[in-house]
Amino acid sequence: MQNNECIKCSVEKCKFNSSKEYCTLSQISVGTHESDPNEIQCTDCESFIVG
Repeated sequence: MQNNECIKCSVEKCKFNSSKEYCTLSQISVGTHESDPNEIQCTDCESFIVG
């Protein structure tokens, strides 16, 4: 898999993380687990898979 330099990621435990710096997916899905998100912690990378 090739780094996607448009998507930075530091989550080393994700299957799609590469080089401890980038995601290898061509696109990701971002969502929320809150009904009224108003902080960074309220958002989630829904493309995350434990790797």
